[in-house]
Amino acid sequence: MHRLTENQKEVLAQNGFVVVPCAEYEGMAEAYEGLIKDERPIFVTTDALLHTAHLFFDYLLRIVEWTALRSQLVSLTEVMLEAAALVVVQARDRQVKEAARRNLAFFAVGARLLDPSHAAMQRVPRRVRRRVEEELALIEGRESGTPPPQSPVLGIREDYTQNVPRGHYTRNDAFRTYFQAAMWYARMGFYFYPSESHGLAQGDTERLARQVLLIARALHKQTVEGRPALDVWRGIYETTALF
Repeated sequence: MHRLTENQKEVLAQNGFVVVPCAEYEGMAEAYEGLIKDERPIFVTTDALLHTAHLFFDYLLRIVEWTALRSQLVSLTEVMLEAAALVVVQARDRQVKEAARRNLAFFAVGARLLDPSHAAMQRVPRRVRRRVEEELALIEGRESGTPPPQSPVLGIREDYTQNVPRGHYTRNDAFRTYFQAAMWYARMGFYFYPSESHGLAQGDTERLARQVLLIARALHKQTVEGRPALDVWRGIYETTALF
């Protein structure tokens, strides 16, 4: 009963248990070790097992991201950036060229999120550069609102507060930049049947469809360090989906 205040003793007598804040331990494992050392009774709760499982899960995810996924995403982004730039130069149809410009901006944003010093901005036309700079400003500012702001690159409404790194992604710059790039690719959808909340017009969905076709073609045609780009994409996607 030591360390309990009078109010805590009353709650214990009334409910049969009392929850006491304990700031002297950094984690659950340290708390259990301290109780054993003090020869105090221990009640092992289910959340202790869930917490341990989460620690293993988080550690495994960090290792996979650090040793494989991040480097693969960097390489895939570079290849897709170059493929989009080539279509911008070669396309003769006005609508195809505009879709290619949007894709170039799409992958340039990903490249700059992975590496803020990336030279992508030096390789894109001025009109594309403006969209990329506006998009990066929204991501960095973590804009939100009602309705949310529209993406300068894709034209859809987006809650940019989702780009705030959290959990183990705050450990260092490599994790932070990987998180922001992965969120960019994961959240920015190419909607064929958008809802009203997406803020898209009919012309936008047709342009997004062209972008998807160009991206799919590039994934089938390009290689990443000797591997088909599509296989690299599948490896990243299926691994993150599994986790």
